[in-house]
Amino acid sequence: MATKILVAMLLAANSAACYNWRPEPPSPDAKVSVGPSNVARVTLLDGRRLEVVDASIANDTLRAWKLRDLRERGRRVPVVIPVSEIQLVESRHLSPGKTTALALGVAAPIALMIGLASTCMGMVC
Repeated sequence: MATKILVAMLLAANSAACYNWRPEPPSPDAKVSVGPSNVARVTLLDGRRLEVVDASIANDTLRAWKLRDLRERGRRVPVVIPVSEIQLVESRHLSPGKTTALALGVAAPIALMIGLASTCMGMVC
């Protein structure tokens, strides 16, 4: 049981909570500088947001793959958006502050459980 809890906590530590979004300039003829997650979020002028992977900008056009279809259906659906229709491009990067806070939030209850378990060995608590 303790192993399952530990695995769940470690998976939580690697979740989206440890990431933040950084603006990227949608400049022509540029590769969108994405972090290790390879995910970019595009906000269009009409307010819609898309999460895409493998984004690049060439000839005033952003080309990428829709992340939602890739995750849900396992297929690659191309996205082609003129730069003139893009309000903002953001890339997802690991956040050291959020990761540290989450790790401490996970480690503290584990340390407390271990401390209580070792104190209560052989006694009724």
